[in-house]
Amino acid sequence: SASESIRFVQEMLVSVGLLEQQDMTGVYDAATTEELSAQFEQLALELPLLADTQAETMQNICDYVADSTDYVSSGNDQYIDSVFVNHESVCAGYAKAVQYLALRHGIPCVYIAGTAEDFLGTGGNHAWLAAYVDGEVRYYDPTWYDQRGFHASQFLGMNLVEISADHDADYPQLLPR
Repeated sequence: SASESIRFVQEMLVSVGLLEQQDMTGVYDAATTEELSAQFEQLALELPLLADTQAETMQNICDYVADSTDYVSSGNDQYIDSVFVNHESVCAGYAKAVQYLALRHGIPCVYIAGTAEDFLGTGGNHAWLAAYVDGEVRYYDPTWYDQRGFHASQFLGMNLVEISADHDADYPQLLPR
């Protein structure tokens, strides 16, 4: 199934070192990492994100991350703590935070790295997600969804053709279909 495919790809990418675990090892000492991990688990449980459908839950998760985070490049903008603690991040932090919350709400979700080109023709390295939502593989770009003051819903729940129009994965052969 597509859900099993996402889980398999995620496990495989972790095993070969192409996908980082959702921790902050190397960023903080062990005690701080443990404390933050506990805080993030509690946050995931307390936030009112769960909805009637997985698509609505993903929308709620993306809303939370977009509404609580400013797009700011800093020395620590690649991890989930840049979203949950500093509330300033870039695409990697946005995607990892959404992935973290999606997984805690039972939605299989995999982080994708690659490049993307916006409507102005500017582009570069970028990160987004594939998730198994309501029986289908859907793609989410939580960074492009956050348009500083409004949400661009066309970047949530895309199919493979839609995401491929302006996003190129580093390992397209591994994308769930």
